[in-house]
Amino acid sequence: MKQWEETVKSEIYDKISAIDLRTLQRVLSSRAAITNHASHPIIQTTCPKQPKPFDDKYYKSDAVEHSICCPVVFTYLQKRFGLDLLGRQAIELDLFRSIPETATTAGDLWELRGNTRFCKGGDFTLVRMMKRNEKGNCLIQVNESKTISIKPMTGTPLDKKSVCQPGEYYIPTSEREPAFDTCFLLNNELIALQFTTSDKHTTEDNGFSTLIKMRPKTCTEQSLVYVVPKARAEKFTCDAPSKYWLGRFKFYVLALDCKYCPSSADV
Repeated sequence: MKQWEETVKSEIYDKISAIDLRTLQRVLSSRAAITNHASHPIIQTTCPKQPKPFDDKYYKSDAVEHSICCPVVFTYLQKRFGLDLLGRQAIELDLFRSIPETATTAGDLWELRGNTRFCKGGDFTLVRMMKRNEKGNCLIQVNESKTISIKPMTGTPLDKKSVCQPGEYYIPTSEREPAFDTCFLLNNELIALQFTTSDKHTTEDNGFSTLIKMRPKTCTEQSLVYVVPKARAEKFTCDAPSKYWLGRFKFYVLALDCKYCPSSADV
């Protein structure tokens, strides 16, 4: 049985390896079950909610659903095209970032990728940022770091009137917050994330009050983390907030490595 299973997997991988990215895109967009170059089906069509004879929908066209036919096919699609897609995204990000008119789009792409990464969970190393001296007006990286371990989280629309709950990843939907992009609760610490593709970032006081209102009573610490592409993180600095918020928040920079295999949300 094991040998038969490996043989089937090998045949599936060979079929998928024979198609290119353009063909795969055509298959997914047209919801075709097979391609001209592969006999193994990639897309399956199902009708999970069958209407009963007495239902009005019984005489109408079925509401069908399309999906990757099985986990094995998805795994090999990811192996075949995942790194290629990731490489194209990285090139697109660099192109947009280098043009002033599209820099905002580059930031949006970086934020979307980061949101997917954090929702998956994992271990992340944060480097502390502090003022160089009392008269300084910027935060710099110091020789102090910590590693946080995050379990998978569920993306949740941010409601300023709600209190943060464990396992929820809060994302502003209709109105952006000037000081942060997303936030979540980790143990007794409220962590806010600010995504940026630049090696320098401004820090606005507006938005910190939102985080304070959202933290639960058990929360004993709150931090703002700047999430920066790894290639730019070493030289990253940011403006210091007012003395009031500087004493209530800890500030960190996180060098996020783009080179990870995309999840199903990316494909």
